[in-house]
Amino acid sequence: MRGGKAGASEIVEVAPAEQTAHQVYLDRLAEMVVGGAPDFELAELSLRALEVCEAAYLSAAQRCNVRLPIAGFTAPKLVEWAPGTAYRGKGGRDGRH
Repeated sequence: MRGGKAGASEIVEVAPAEQTAHQVYLDRLAEMVVGGAPDFELAELSLRALEVCEAAYLSAAQRCNVRLPIAGFTAPKLVEWAPGTAYRGKGGRDGRH
């Protein structure tokens, strides 16, 4: 919100980028290779983004919170029941009758 009343909204038109983010990344990488001056900032950011993706995957697979950095993560004991799967026990609808 830009200087408007609380609850008011403003639509801001943004022109499409001339290049995709991937192309910008590859162009900068090529410049570093040709120039012989590596800049590891992009690589570090890419590794952090990858770690966030891995944490999201682990969180869903293990059904728990995953704190970063992942190197310190220990998965809890996995329970047998998985959400969305049918009940495999014996008995009636409530598992007792």
